[in-house]
This record gives sequence, C-alpha cells and structure tokens, in this order.
Amino acid sequence: MSNSEQVFLIHRLVWKYKWTVVMLSVILVTSSNFTNADRISYDSTKDNECPVECACLGNVVDCSSLQLIGAPSGLPPWTEILELKENNIASLEPDVLLHLTKLKELDLSANKFGDNFSITLPVAAHLQGLKVNKNQLTEVPDMSFVKDITHLALAHNSISDINGTALLTLQRLQNLDISGNK
Repeated sequence: MSNSEQVFLIHRLVWKYKWTVVMLSVILVTSSNFTNADRISYDSTKDNECPVECACLGNVVDCSSLQLIGAPSGLPPWTEILELKENNIASLEPDVLLHLTKLKELDLSANKFGDNFSITLPVAAHLQGLKVNKNQLTEVPDMSFVKDITHLALAHNSISDINGTALLTLQRLQNLDISGNK
C-alpha cells in the first residue's frame, strides 16, 4: 500500500470517526431537549387540566349543580365560558378568577349571592356576558368591575329598585335582563 493510499484510508477513518462523534452529539443534544420539552409540557399540562369536579369541552368549563360553596381551584387559564350555576356560592374569593384572562362569559345563576355581590377580574379580561339570575339580590349591584360587558342578566332576584349609578359604567351594555323581579 502506497503512502497516498495510507493517507487516504487514515483520512477516511478520521472522517468517519468525526461524523460518528458529530452524530452522537446531535442525538444526545436532541434527546435531552426532547426530555426537557416533555418535562416542560408535562408540568404545564397541570394548567391545562380540567378541575376534577367539573366538565370541560373546548373552551367551556362547566362546574354546575355540584353544591359548591366557592369556585374550584385550578380553573384552566384557557377558560372562555365558566358555568358555576346551581351551586351554593355566596361569594367568590378575590383571586379565584384573576388568571382567567380569556374569560368571556360567566354564569353565576341559582346561587346565594346577595347585595354584597362583587367579582374580581384580571385587567386583561374581556368579559362580555354575566348571568346572576335566581340569586338573593335586592338591588342592582355596582358593576364597575365589568365595564366592557355587553349582556347582563339579573332576572328572578328580589330587585325592587334600580340605582342608575350602578349601571352607569356599563357603556357597552346591549342587553339587560331584569325580568321576574319585584
């Protein structure tokens, strides 16, 4: 074997070795990235899970008729429609809805909300519909916390007087249902 053939074979061997090292490095880096990605997606799925006691379909979280005394913890951040109707809720913890920046509709009908009714929403929320039908309201609550709302339902409470200033901040309100009150 001549010198040039030996050099060629050595060169070829080195090239194969380098290629093997490069490929192994790529495989190791890629597999560790997949492992990290799996870990990240696994951890973030906790935020995407439906609360055990509720039913979820698409962007709707339905926690109706469960005899709840408060909103369940761990409501998914993708929630656009939240059904909490037909429970025993008299008030909501101030921070329970703060992470629901995509919330568009909230149904609190048939609970035990009274005249101290208030909810705390995230600044970025775009709540369009609020239903507080069949509760224990005797007056229209201050609605300054839902300025962008377009549909408000307060039907079948015990409201006998409407304070005009309670609705003053609702400049986008298109539909107000106060039927079935005193």
